[in-house]
Amino acid sequence: MDKEKKQMIYEGRTIEELLEENKNLNALIQNVPGGVMCCDADTEGGLELLEYSDGFLKLLGYTSEELKERYDNKFQRMIYEPDWEKTIQSVNEQMSKGNTKKIEYRLICGDGTLKVIYDQGQLVRRNGRDVFYCILTDVTEQRAIMKELKLSLERHRIILEQARDVIFEWDMESDTILWSDNWEKKFGYRPFESDVEVGILKSEHIYPEDRNVLVELCRRLQDNTTYAEEEARLQKLDGTFIWCRIRATLQTSKVANKKKVIGVIMDIDDEKKKAEMLKERAEKDTLTGVYNKGTMQTFANRYFSNMKQGEKAAFFMIDIDDFKYVNDFYGHLSGDALLAEIAAGLKRIFRRHDIIGRIGGDEFAVIMRNIPDKEVVGKKADEIMSIFKEYLKGEKCKFSASIGIAFLPDHGIDFETIYKNADIALYKAKASGKNNWKVYESGLQMEDVNSGTYAAKRSLENFDTIWQGEAGIISYVFSSLYSAPNVEKGIEGILKIVGTKYGASRSYIFECTDDGKCGYKTFEWCKDGIELREKKLQGLSKKIKKDYYSNFDKNGIFYCENVKKLPEKYCFLEEEEGVQSMLQCLIQDAGEARGFIGFHACEAGCYWTKSQIDTLVVIAQIISVFLAKSRMKALLSKLQPEQDGK
Repeated sequence: MDKEKKQMIYEGRTIEELLEENKNLNALIQNVPGGVMCCDADTEGGLELLEYSDGFLKLLGYTSEELKERYDNKFQRMIYEPDWEKTIQSVNEQMSKGNTKKIEYRLICGDGTLKVIYDQGQLVRRNGRDVFYCILTDVTEQRAIMKELKLSLERHRIILEQARDVIFEWDMESDTILWSDNWEKKFGYRPFESDVEVGILKSEHIYPEDRNVLVELCRRLQDNTTYAEEEARLQKLDGTFIWCRIRATLQTSKVANKKKVIGVIMDIDDEKKKAEMLKERAEKDTLTGVYNKGTMQTFANRYFSNMKQGEKAAFFMIDIDDFKYVNDFYGHLSGDALLAEIAAGLKRIFRRHDIIGRIGGDEFAVIMRNIPDKEVVGKKADEIMSIFKEYLKGEKCKFSASIGIAFLPDHGIDFETIYKNADIALYKAKASGKNNWKVYESGLQMEDVNSGTYAAKRSLENFDTIWQGEAGIISYVFSSLYSAPNVEKGIEGILKIVGTKYGASRSYIFECTDDGKCGYKTFEWCKDGIELREKKLQGLSKKIKKDYYSNFDKNGIFYCENVKKLPEKYCFLEEEEGVQSMLQCLIQDAGEARGFIGFHACEAGCYWTKSQIDTLVVIAQIISVFLAKSRMKALLSKLQPEQDGK
């Protein structure tokens, strides 16, 4: 009989074969990573646990007895309650499409903690009822990592959105480039995304002179340069070009030897403009706006050393005849205005690439580059003479100039030599009666020219400009007011010159009446295009408040770089439309505020450095002293007749 049982066949297999297969299946289940379980599919019955592996118990930290005692073997009770509704909804949706499920939920472990479980299960029919066979995997750590990664990516996204810089990634293998969203926010259009070098060379949004600079940057990175940096001008949607700094770092994958470049594009336009402005201030003569002697010499030597074979140039030395008499006749301020006008005239008649400089008090020099012939130079000298004939036309004071000319390379190939020879030619022009021009003759020496008093002047003259640094302008203001026959006229000229020098749109003086109850704008200068406002700021008794002077610091300064940021209670500029920044300096008498001297900038981006502010404060103090002296003199003059009458 036993032998017959062993030989019984079930679906083609013997009982022994089925028992062996079941044994192997149980062994496999026990060794599946995570846990395996079988539960009733009836949610009404709480998903009763029918079978589970040792891995299931180990995964959740229970014994069989604890499952029975705590949960009555109901799997539903082990699921974290806030997850149940979402879990059963997901199961029902998947069962409507098939008999398998893949879901995630949290289970309560034996120690009270929660684990995130990934459940892969299948619905089968067993002994007349539906059951789930499921493999459970602990994914708690992976989900924590994913959550942190998601948060990290979100933080980076927020940072990128808030940053002004544009980030890019260039895949060299595919020659494609990805840009951060900041590009379109910054420039207003989509950039090229492939064929990088071709894209750079063909892009109309890159300044033509800068395209090869960026191509060279790309090639350095392709040659394994780990870091490269360049500056270039990129165009915005409105057509304007802004300066940008491009920084790029090469990254090479050790596994696939793939190369990528990670880079950033930074807007440095404001920085560049401020640097250019500071550079220009250092290079230019403060009164006339042309190059000072030192800068002119630097540019001249650079040009001379790079002249091409056969190229010719001319050096003009221009000296105003008897300029001292112009100053004496019209005053120093008028003389300064004339110097500025002469410089403007020279700029008009020469080309942009010619080099114009002021090399002394009343002397200018011009390097006319790449001349076709000497006849052109003679015609240009006549044009210069005509500039001087236009000024003071019909006046008693004669106004003319003498010019000395030397040619490169005929008369020298360096600044010192050509300067000396043009100076000798100038001597000759002076000795010939002035108001003419002469060309240097080879072999002519200074002693060969009848120099007279002019030679003495040349030997003693300091070729630096009148204003060399901030101390120079302070000295100039003091000496001008000290020697001015009419202080008030002198103050008007000073406000114009100082306002022009420091880029102000308006400079003015506001004075209080003797009783301090009213205020009047007594002086005002405005640059071209800025409206005079003196009529709207007269007798402002309501505007002058004692607490307004509390805005000034202990040094008597009230400076605001951005007027729009001033609190309304501090604003004194309701009638001064368009003011961007301002500087006011107190006028004081025996420690009491009597008004202020002010400077306005109506153009965005104008600012004053600490050194310039300090200089303006000293100038304001000098003006206030001379103004007080003038007011006192006028008062005494008014009182004198009354005393004589007594």
